Amino acid sequence: MLLAVGTNELNADTSLLFGLISSKYSGIGVIGIAIMLILLNIYDGIRRLSRFKYHLILTIGLVSLYIFMSARVIEMTLNYRIVGLD
Repeated sequence: MLLAVGTNELNADTSLLFGLISSKYSGIGVIGIAIMLILLNIYDGIRRLSRFKYHLILTIGLVSLYIFMSARVIEMTLNYRIVGLD
């Protein structure tokens, strides 16, 4: 969800914190935090999966699922935002 919020903030033309920080920079910051949290979560999952026999297959599946789900959440959030503006 944070990734979707960050991409939405990049597209917005508003400012944050009483006009001190533009939405472009706050969006980049939120995207950076979201990517860091996603990478930490994937690292933890890969570390736990390394104990299993077929850990390489499970790791590829986990990373593929994360990429797919992140793209879908961003797409759904942007579609919801566009429909809400009409």
